[in-house]
Amino acid sequence: MDEIHKYGRSKGKEIYVGSWSYEEQYKYGFPKDSYPKFDFVTMSPSVEEVKNKRLNEEEWKEKIRLTKEIYGQEIPIIAFIDWSFTRDTPLGVFSQTLTKEEANEALRNFDKFFTENGIIFAYPVHGGFMGRDATILASGKSYKYDSLAPEFQTYETIKELAQEKAKNEKGGLAGMRFATAHPNAQQSLALRISPERYTPLPFI
Repeated sequence: MDEIHKYGRSKGKEIYVGSWSYEEQYKYGFPKDSYPKFDFVTMSPSVEEVKNKRLNEEEWKEKIRLTKEIYGQEIPIIAFIDWSFTRDTPLGVFSQTLTKEEANEALRNFDKFFTENGIIFAYPVHGGFMGRDATILASGKSYKYDSLAPEFQTYETIKELAQEKAKNEKGGLAGMRFATAHPNAQQSLALRISPERYTPLPFI
């Protein structure tokens, strides 16, 4: 990890390294000092949680507690709707199973919990593979999720949620700005995140 940071600085850049939190292994005895010193960690709602449009809040609170015990209280936790090769994934279910109304409801429910618990929600603005077996394609042709596509129409909800954060700065969000801009949108969106030593991360 240190070598990656050194390499970036040798090129005049800061490289921030992160991965999944892997808190489950810690719960079952994996020693804390064996974990890499990540700059941030990621989490995702499960397929079932996306289907239900709600997080299992008790499980998430325990995941957050363990993650901070492993990496420190200030570790940035970034939640996103994960994807893989098939539509049997969180993003696959989000795009292929939920209706437009249900998807927007899920975003609001997820965002509320994440905001209240100091987690950065990387909104599904543009990108993420919906699955090679996806049948509902963005603008009728793309396997990449697109919040502006007529099939999904979640961009306005994302914009509203992001602007509300920028306005209220709730949940201890401060410092650098995290872009959530769609490449085709007229208006760039951003929300503040902490701590200040971290740069915006391009989840697009």
